Amino acid sequence: MRITWGVDAAAKKAGQTVPVAWQSASAINGHVLLAGMTGAGKTYQLRRVIREMQATSDGPIRFHVFDVHGDIDIEGASTVLFSEQTPYGFNPLRINADPHFGGIRRRVQEFIATMNRAMRSMGTKQEAALRNLLYDVYARHGFDPGDPRTWRIDDQAARLLSDGTDNRLYLDVPLGEKDEAKALGAKWDPGARCWHIVPTEYHGAITRWPPKTVARACPTIEEVMHYAKHILEMAFLGTGMETITALELTNRAANAFQRKLLEALRRGERAFEDEKLNGEIDKCKDKAIAAFTGYVQSISSGHELANLLKYDSTEVLKSVVDRLENLHATGLFKATPPPFDVEASVWRYNIRPLSMAERKLFTLFRLEALFAAAVQRGEQPQIVEVV
Repeated sequence: MRITWGVDAAAKKAGQTVPVAWQSASAINGHVLLAGMTGAGKTYQLRRVIREMQATSDGPIRFHVFDVHGDIDIEGASTVLFSEQTPYGFNPLRINADPHFGGIRRRVQEFIATMNRAMRSMGTKQEAALRNLLYDVYARHGFDPGDPRTWRIDDQAARLLSDGTDNRLYLDVPLGEKDEAKALGAKWDPGARCWHIVPTEYHGAITRWPPKTVARACPTIEEVMHYAKHILEMAFLGTGMETITALELTNRAANAFQRKLLEALRRGERAFEDEKLNGEIDKCKDKAIAAFTGYVQSISSGHELANLLKYDSTEVLKSVVDRLENLHATGLFKATPPPFDVEASVWRYNIRPLSMAERKLFTLFRLEALFAAAVQRGEQPQIVEVV
């Protein structure tokens, strides 16, 4: 593959014509930088470079052109506009099913690393919380980090919404029949947005609704965001957070009583009583007992405590939810792939409608995917992709 840039200026002054060219066979570095003022001809030169590379390529080649101004018209290019309102995008959580180059752990780590490069870097606690969120959502979709057989997507296959470890059987209840399902003992899960019962109770009248099944698909940013919000709501409003708060208030009241008791002893008072403080301690104890009782009564799967602790704190979880909301708000990350023509040699990404921060985010995630595919592909006898 060859690109002719022009002629050697010094040789031309001496009356000689010596072409200056880039050749893939002898190039040490595959990177090229075109710099110039507005109107210097950068876009013209880019079109010419693409034409020469197409003409001298030894095989099929794909060009990825990220057009930030929307003015790089290239003959024969497949152009797709990206904005918040377009119904398509890229899913950065799509799993590579290859057992050596793919998997859940690799996808999660690369996703977090790209987020840190494109946005403000997360702390270790935020990364851990996001990692656990992603693992949980992948598990809900039937992906097991340790089993490569679960990494492959089969569009025709369906699975139960739950694997049973949460002691729930989700039901396919139409909206108009929710009251009947509730009367028969079904409970609503706002996170899964579905009704469920204990598996052993699936008999009798409630079997009129079949178990809820979903198609095998990779999770999306939107699904992770909704799941994270649900966990956050549980942390704020659920018994887990309530018990911790009640216990902390009880300890504070007891510490206040102990401080006053020590002060009284220092003053030589042997009989110290503070009815107000004692009453406050008793009230806090009653609230803590009620909160812990409620928490224990709510346990059904045996994983409740571990599920709470792995997200660290509501503050950390809230910061992760904020990140996911910002990511989702760009409108760039969707399950439907962009309608590029697979036969076209040039794919032009028109990202003019995006803000500067969104352009950076979009480009970094796309480059990360292209680089991962190149690593898996390995060394090739000729150039197959150009960015």
